[in-house]
Amino acid sequence: MRQNNLLKVQKRLIEKTSGSPTIATIDQDASVIESAKEEAQPTYRGIQAISRWSIKQCLVSLFHLHFVSYY
Repeated sequence: MRQNNLLKVQKRLIEKTSGSPTIATIDQDASVIESAKEEAQPTYRGIQAISRWSIKQCLVSLFHLHFVSYY
């Protein structure tokens, strides 16, 4: 699925360039797309880690509020 999407993006990039594309421009466009995907991956992982941490903190807070309020 991702490979098909990547190929579609490559075709669009090729169509947007003027003149006939060469192998070098196709490879360059593919490397740009790959590097952008690699750069975005750590950000996504960081967001996942922060959301997991905040969910845990929220549950701990609710637990403390519930049981501490009785004492």
